[in-house]
Amino acid sequence: MGYIKLVEYYRPQVDNPVLIQGLPGVGLVGKLTADFLIKQFKPEKFASIFSEYLTLPSGALGVLLKSGNSIEIYSYDFYHIHAENADLILLTAEVQPTTWGQYPMANQVLDFFKRLGGTTVVTMGGNVVQRYENTVYACASNAKLLKMLSKYRVLPLQGGEVTGACGLLAGLAPVKGMDSFCLLSSTRGAYPDPKAARRLLKVIDAMYGINVDYSIVNKAIKDIEMALTLRREMNRIIQRARGEIKPRSREEIPYRG
Repeated sequence: MGYIKLVEYYRPQVDNPVLIQGLPGVGLVGKLTADFLIKQFKPEKFASIFSEYLTLPSGALGVLLKSGNSIEIYSYDFYHIHAENADLILLTAEVQPTTWGQYPMANQVLDFFKRLGGTTVVTMGGNVVQRYENTVYACASNAKLLKMLSKYRVLPLQGGEVTGACGLLAGLAPVKGMDSFCLLSSTRGAYPDPKAARRLLKVIDAMYGINVDYSIVNKAIKDIEMALTLRREMNRIIQRARGEIKPRSREEIPYRG
């Protein structure tokens, strides 16, 4: 196994915690949901996992240079959010592991979470659809969980795959004796989709009583959408100046993760 190092900064006091994973994936839906929670509740980071499986976007190993010439290395980061109905252990990161690092990283996460007393794993991602839908889908480790999720108007997935860490962590959880389910918000998937993330947030909020302030979330969505609009317009200006024609995207089969 490659290099994996777990660093605990402190051990939170939790009672039967629930792991909520939000990593980059389709439409950045899971990552944005985690970012919304961190932005609003400002939880303290209590642990990180460092690994050679967490590479720079180019695939190289190294560090990022931040403002002031400080350096940053990618890591899996754990946060504790105390909600009305559960202690949530939020797992997020700026990148997903390499394909060959997915299993060892998921194994490390689940072993650590089990030592905290965890019994339920929730992963979040996007479900690519061809037309707009205001829908959250799910798959789960057992029928009882799917029935529970139907109370929150979450629809069961009908076949297909859930790729990446979103699928694998939920798939390995039962091997470790834990329940698990994936929450996948409908998205076109081409750009960061904060509205799809808000749908997931509402489901998590309803289930665990986080008491989200949606005025803060809605403002963040407006800021993200404005930035995306400006970026698309700049790209069009550059393409027109170069005489380029942007090819239309090919219709794809549904994709999740």
